Amino acid sequence: MHGEVLFAFEHGVASITINQPEQRNALNPAAIRGIREGLRKASEDRAARVITITGSGDKVFCAGTDLKTALAGGEGFGRGDFRQLLLEIHRCLKPTVALARGHVMAGGMGLSVGG
Repeated sequence: MHGEVLFAFEHGVASITINQPEQRNALNPAAIRGIREGLRKASEDRAARVITITGSGDKVFCAGTDLKTALAGGEGFGRGDFRQLLLEIHRCLKPTVALARGHVMAGGMGLSVGG
């Protein structure tokens, strides 16, 4: 798993944590890939009964797209990457819950309502 996203599994709960509190848990290409990878792992694990998505720290759940990287022409920002992430959350057969502490902004709202 990427450093931008942490994955843990305990007692039937697969936890996906956006791990960029200094950037307000903004979504860059690596974070989006990490969340998608975590969803895939949790979906394939028969022991996982629920999936949680949260952000590290207690000030911001997710600020949405990492605008600094996107505006600087950051590589890996495909037009459909975030949309695909939201569709994967929406289509996931396991219950997916956002554990939002702090502010929820822009694309973070999409994550919090389950795509």
